[in-house]
Amino acid sequence: MKFATTSSLLLRAFINYFDSKGVNVDLYLSQNYLPNKFIIMNKNVIVSTPLIYRMFEDIGCKEGLRGFGWVVGNNSSLDGLAKISLRAAEKSNLGEVIKEFVNQSPKGSSHANFFITEHKDTIEFCHKGGVNKLNKGYLELELFLLGFFKQFISIITGEKIDLFCAKIRSKASHYIPMKEIRDCQAYLSFLIPKRMLELPNLQKKHNFNENEVEDTEDSQLLNYRSCAPLERLRLILLNYDVSQLPPVNIIAEMEECSTRTLQRELSKANSSYIEIIQEIKMLNAAVLMKNDEFSVENISQQLGYKHVSHFSRAFKKYFSTTPSSYRKNYKR
Repeated sequence: MKFATTSSLLLRAFINYFDSKGVNVDLYLSQNYLPNKFIIMNKNVIVSTPLIYRMFEDIGCKEGLRGFGWVVGNNSSLDGLAKISLRAAEKSNLGEVIKEFVNQSPKGSSHANFFITEHKDTIEFCHKGGVNKLNKGYLELELFLLGFFKQFISIITGEKIDLFCAKIRSKASHYIPMKEIRDCQAYLSFLIPKRMLELPNLQKKHNFNENEVEDTEDSQLLNYRSCAPLERLRLILLNYDVSQLPPVNIIAEMEECSTRTLQRELSKANSSYIEIIQEIKMLNAAVLMKNDEFSVENISQQLGYKHVSHFSRAFKKYFSTTPSSYRKNYKR
């Protein structure tokens, strides 16, 4: 299990673009089982990457939008890939900046990687996506990365880079001129002339401040891979309204596997979908219990319990104390 994710910082850039085109983003987020717009726009969280692909494909088909990843990438800010970009901006020249992306990507929230291959007069800067099968939503995110790095390199060096070639995932050995690239193709890499690698970094930051990009709770963005798979799933689900938690088949889609395979893998980890959802509810209950504005009955309703007695029983089983006792102990 891996549960690949993307930072909400990146997703915000797309949402702003969709808003400018009059797209009902709230509807598409809901239909594709993603956290609500308020959370994505106001909190630094991790979001299921396969569900983002799903939403992008949905919007592209129903709204007639194509190639929007390229537009969003070209207009993203210097910190378009969150802390990875800002760490790279510490380096002295373009070559070191690119190497830093490679060094930092394993610590990011996604299971995709950047890597470099060397040719006679160029280096090939590559992005390896973490998908089992291609879809149009995935291609839009690849377009974003291509557009982002095009403008990022221009900002770093002060020179306009000519991305004259890109590699297509479906034909991994085939290069095509940029002018011939269609928006239905995925990009794995582009070529950078070696002569550009020594260009000084005009945006160099001598003292990187991690607070420049709002941190996620428990350092989700940079420490994501250190979490066990079930912990990663919990981090994803904690960003949902409890009343809108994804059903088990959508959890399987997050993992890009069948429901049966997911259930088998969870069983191997001594867990189950029901147990995970119950745990998410209890973690939310603990937060709500700290607010005196909510009665125990109100909290039970918010968490989807039909009877407060059912909630109290579940709460006591999880925390080994009653809701009222938990609240009293918290106030001390």
